[in-house]
Amino acid sequence: MKKKIYTVGALCQNGFVPTIRITGKWLKKIGIDKGDKLSLIESQNMIILVKENRKEIERNNEIKHLELRLKELKDNK
Repeated sequence: MKKKIYTVGALCQNGFVPTIRITGKWLKKIGIDKGDKLSLIESQNMIILVKENRKEIERNNEIKHLELRLKELKDNK
């Protein structure tokens, strides 16, 4: 595990909003690529990013779709 130091910047959106931009080829080396979904876990003085499993995301989306369809069927009785 390597330590990297980033400087918090700011975007101007109705005042300044803290911004962190993480870039680099090292992201691909650790398995993070374009289109991946990341969960952000926040704690005091700490941010953790976790890559989501694509198959799990697809399965969860399918379950949500089926649950909505089931609710529609129940409501139409």
